[in-house]
Amino acid sequence: MDCMQVLEPWLLRSQKQAFYWPTILQDSKDLVKKCDECQRFAPVSRQPSAEMTTIPSPWPLCQWGMDILGPFPKETRRRQFVLVVVDYFTKWVEVEALADITANKMISFLWKNVIC
Repeated sequence: MDCMQVLEPWLLRSQKQAFYWPTILQDSKDLVKKCDECQRFAPVSRQPSAEMTTIPSPWPLCQWGMDILGPFPKETRRRQFVLVVVDYFTKWVEVEALADITANKMISFLWKNVIC
């Protein structure tokens, strides 16, 4: 008998009887994590949780994605962040390492690498 066979009816009973138990979800997660049988023999889902969809872009340089990664360990000139900009149509990538994130640095990066 595994944890879920014991846990599921027990949780349903507690909900039907209107127990006040504010930490029920966290306690249940902790119980399942501690159960050796659940960890070894539980089915592993290889499917994505939702169907993947593409991001449509009608023509090149029409739609961009921008992300800031970091902080990473400091490198030369105290750079610890990475700014990444991607064109969704062509998958063209522009990247720059930055010491800190400010509006002026973001604007100059976009002006220097994307617009001009």
